[in-house]
Amino acid sequence: MDYVAAALDALDASGVRENPAFLGTALWGWSRFMAWPPHSDGVFLPAQPSAEVLALLAERL
Repeated sequence: MDYVAAALDALDASGVRENPAFLGTALWGWSRFMAWPPHSDGVFLPAQPSAEVLALLAERL
């Protein structure tokens, strides 16, 4: 949760949202299993965002 809030704070502090050329943010897709490189042990967790993180994104994006 903290890293998502910090990323949104950084976007706001940069002023990028006021730039007319700003097209928005891209979020990594959520899946039951995510690894990089593919088929490796480099697994991203948690695979699904918590309800708290989803609420924060809904409020601030």
